[in-house]
Amino acid sequence: AQIALKKVIEALEGSLSLAECIDSPRVCRRVSACVTRDLLEEMGEKITEVLESTTLEDMVNRARAKQKLRPLMYSI
Repeated sequence: AQIALKKVIEALEGSLSLAECIDSPRVCRRVSACVTRDLLEEMGEKITEVLESTTLEDMVNRARAKQKLRPLMYSI
């Protein structure tokens, strides 16, 4: 089974939102005029896309590829 990183992170950490007002707009009365919120929401969408499209298997494969690039060091 392919397990997306998004599922793992949400299970461990909860929401991936970069600001509380993204999940709960009522916490701020300036939410409709806040350009920072708009930017954070857009950034969060991009992060979510990456985490949804990356699996644990992908991460293992990346780690293995990096290990192959690193020469082994032998010290006596």
